[in-house]
Amino acid sequence: MPKITRRQFIKYVGGTAAALGLTELQLFKLTEALANPNAPMVVWLYYGTCGGCSISTTNMIENPAVPWIFSYPSTGIDPIPATTTVEDVVLDVIDLRYQEMIQSASGDLAIQQTGAGPKFDGLKSFFPAGGNAAQPFVVVVEGVLPDDEYQTIGRDAAAGYADLGGRQVIQQLVTSPGCAAFIAAGTCSSFGGWPGALNQTTYAQTNVTPLQNYVNALDPSKLVINVPSCPVQPEVLLLTVAGAIAYLGFGNPGWGPGPNALLQGLDGFNRPLPYYADVLHRGPAGGAYNGAFGGDIDGCPHYDQYSNGIFATKPGDDGCLITLGCKGLSTKTPCNAYKWNYKQTWCVKANHPCYGCTEKGAPDKTSPFVKVI
Repeated sequence: MPKITRRQFIKYVGGTAAALGLTELQLFKLTEALANPNAPMVVWLYYGTCGGCSISTTNMIENPAVPWIFSYPSTGIDPIPATTTVEDVVLDVIDLRYQEMIQSASGDLAIQQTGAGPKFDGLKSFFPAGGNAAQPFVVVVEGVLPDDEYQTIGRDAAAGYADLGGRQVIQQLVTSPGCAAFIAAGTCSSFGGWPGALNQTTYAQTNVTPLQNYVNALDPSKLVINVPSCPVQPEVLLLTVAGAIAYLGFGNPGWGPGPNALLQGLDGFNRPLPYYADVLHRGPAGGAYNGAFGGDIDGCPHYDQYSNGIFATKPGDDGCLITLGCKGLSTKTPCNAYKWNYKQTWCVKANHPCYGCTEKGAPDKTSPFVKVI
């Protein structure tokens, strides 16, 4: 099976970022950050999640029958083998060191400093007294944070097999000298999502906490980046990890916070720009994506129908879905730029109204998902 090289992945990321309108300097920062052998390690944690964000990320590159969407000749990017596996990217490119779904170790073996398997490290190695604590690392969190009464990462043999709670882990990582940033992968981790439904002001119904709320209560200065959608969009997540690495500037003196922080900055909900700069409801050449690849890659497939007054009256109708409750007029999202299921489709293209999953307050504030006329 062909292996993806760091150079190929850098060119892929560069092509993706160029389509989003990043400057030459910003592209240089992205590619140099990923090429840097001293770039931060990545720790991926699971909390209140269905696992869909991890599945979405692994689906990014594992179908040999579907070409890479950003490998067209017009981009100038060399095609990457379609048989490239997710293992090649997460182990050889972004230096993923802890991820419960794909590592072999579990339980106490995964928690301790050593023994998580080849290329993986034990979770406690990233705690303040751990062997990786002084090395830069970024923490990706999938899912909302439940109360420790309802979630434990495992039992810690070094502490008499006491439960190691999920929030305890965040407390340890926040104070670890190498912890550079947290990235909330998906809507649940970013804003509460489904586990936080029914009351997303106090979250009293389920006693859960979005990542940013919890981390910034511990350390207001700690960088938390939200990458919402249900599930997370894999290209946007990996570009955000790359952007965070470039922003943090490890191994590159002179980089760091500044006017190009995170390449294009964060919006008011700590979402990275330009991925969340534009609403879904736009024509094929509109928005930050610049119509770089044409067609419906960056436009709503029902935009012309809306403009011509053609509206659906029931599910399955061929017409604009605004009348059925589509939230595309107010939802800022990259869904239609990247799609899902091996780049084949996304909600509105499948003729279902957008329910605004990338916005703070979903699903409460965006219900009902489909309006009966």
